[in-house]
Amino acid sequence: MTETAHDTAPLVANKQAIAKHLYQLFSPAFVMAYPDSWIEIAYGRPEGNLDKASNFPAFDLAEAIDFAIEQNAAGHNVYVGAALRHGKPGSTGRANKGNVLDASHAWAEYDGAGDDERIKALLKANNRMFVGICILSLMAASRANIW
Repeated sequence: MTETAHDTAPLVANKQAIAKHLYQLFSPAFVMAYPDSWIEIAYGRPEGNLDKASNFPAFDLAEAIDFAIEQNAAGHNVYVGAALRHGKPGSTGRANKGNVLDASHAWAEYDGAGDDERIKALLKANNRMFVGICILSLMAASRANIW
């Protein structure tokens, strides 16, 4: 394969895309019913565990967006918990099942060979649609989140 400038350019977080993603999951109309809710931004080194998180009020997405960009620039993988949280997180900042409050979208993560086509076919067969896909990796089989 011939390398192009696109192939070798460093990846940089796209603030506009991150903001759009967070506002889709946590729109003001959705979160206003949960005044004490928060969102989780988990992060970790690619070679390490995803065992740290910072939490942000659901009404302050700008701070969460900036944090995600900073962590990404520092070389961390960054993940957004797709559900609103409540209560006290664990000592690492990570949420557990008891912290899940509500979600505006159903979501699934998949990474097996053929999963992308299989899940899209299931959605179509059941007259369902997805509103977004976040491709996490194209190594071997696609790894993605769909909601």
